[in-house]
Amino acid sequence: MALEDLISNDILKVDTDIGESEISLIEGLQEKGYKVNILYKDFKKVTLIISSEQT
Repeated sequence: MALEDLISNDILKVDTDIGESEISLIEGLQEKGYKVNILYKDFKKVTLIISSEQT
């Protein structure tokens, strides 16, 4: 992933499937200090906005 290349105030938009992978992805990113916001969610996918900002 391009997360290692994020600098302060950069964001990364990620689309992923709904389900366990969505939950583990969000939790893993937050544990590493990334700020994660849900931009859009429906019954098939979720769009995340990830920033390098410390939470």
